[in-house]
Amino acid sequence: MASPVAAAKLIDHGSHYDSESSTATTWKTYQYSANYIIVKMKTYQKGKIKDTSTITIKKVSAKKLKLVQVFQTKEKNPDGLMSYFYVKGTTYLKYSSNARKFYYNEIRPGLLEGSLWSVS
Repeated sequence: MASPVAAAKLIDHGSHYDSESSTATTWKTYQYSANYIIVKMKTYQKGKIKDTSTITIKKVSAKKLKLVQVFQTKEKNPDGLMSYFYVKGTTYLKYSSNARKFYYNEIRPGLLEGSLWSVS
């Protein structure tokens, strides 16, 4: 018999409004364990969803984190047709603490300022 999947716990949420671009970003952060965090973001413009992003933070060894970032958006072209974009990036970082601390120390401050966090 298979064991049940661990329930996700909402540990943080919020929003930020950017008056320059007239966009609002909301986020919800879920914790499956101290070493497995998922951040889900939505950006709105004129009341409609403009794009969605997900950041998955997972501790994969004693001194390494794996970050998977997924970005999805759609926009109407000048010819009236829709274009859909999907970008996925995976990054490994040296980090000795857990995924929860990485979220609160590195990602959350950027969300509060309105700058989406990304790894180069």
